[in-house]
Amino acid sequence: MSDISSLLQTWLLPGATFALACGTVGLAWYTRKMAESTEKALEQNARLVEETQKLVESNKVLVKNEEKHHQDLLKPLCTLLRSVEDGTLENTSLFGGPNTEDSFLSIRVSIVNKGVGPALNCECYFAITGHNQCVRKIMPPLTINEKWCERNSLGDVVIFSFTLESTKQIIKTAISERDWAIYTQYYDILGKRFVIKHRPDYASGSILVSEDEDNRDLKQRFTCLL
Repeated sequence: MSDISSLLQTWLLPGATFALACGTVGLAWYTRKMAESTEKALEQNARLVEETQKLVESNKVLVKNEEKHHQDLLKPLCTLLRSVEDGTLENTSLFGGPNTEDSFLSIRVSIVNKGVGPALNCECYFAITGHNQCVRKIMPPLTINEKWCERNSLGDVVIFSFTLESTKQIIKTAISERDWAIYTQYYDILGKRFVIKHRPDYASGSILVSEDEDNRDLKQRFTCLL
């Protein structure tokens, strides 16, 4: 019996301990390899997510550029066309009445679409900028290079003609105080709104044209007198 006990103590128990130690080492190695594999997989997933995000952002830019290119190909531009090219803003080439009594006041210009696409839901505003007041004129849709105007009783080409004394006086005051601008507002066939501002430059006697930075609907910005 003592021989068996001695045998167990001498060989089997140390052998079992060694085997357990080997198993522990093997398990630790396997665990470390699994951790390294998991870490690599996480790094690969992170790179894949980053590359996917870059691809999505790149696609967004491409789509945006394509939309802008498409819009540019269809962009209208409705601006003023002076019916009398000579003269300055100070005389009757732009503003005037039919006689000395000035029984009505006309703004003698027409509107032309100089863009590369049709203009829809067109409106024209004579704005008294210091008081946020305006007179609004609804226009028909304008195709490329199409002009629009009305005519007063003398046959002058006009976009506005005022006969009411109260309104006429407000407009005349705005003109004399140089507190006015003419806006055209319209939409392209994709539904994008455009607002073009025409403001006087009395130093050169010309009208400066620019896209309005405040692109809100003009009906929300000005109070209509008529």
